[in-house]
Amino acid sequence: MQEMAQKMVAAKVAELQPLNDANNAALLAIHPVTGEILTMVGSADYNNDEIAGKVNVIVSQRQPGSAIKPLLY
Repeated sequence: MQEMAQKMVAAKVAELQPLNDANNAALLAIHPVTGEILTMVGSADYNNDEIAGKVNVIVSQRQPGSAIKPLLY
């Protein structure tokens, strides 16, 4: 599941980059009943310093509304 998640993140960034200038993404899959973390991808490319790849986007501090912005804009 981890390998599939990493491939999905990389593919989505590659798809969105030309359209939206997206260069990083993260993915967290949680079991809905137990809350168990099934897989976590904190960055699209850990070794890419241009996108601060070593920063785990999932646990990074963000503005309080960042999660809803894609729906609003």
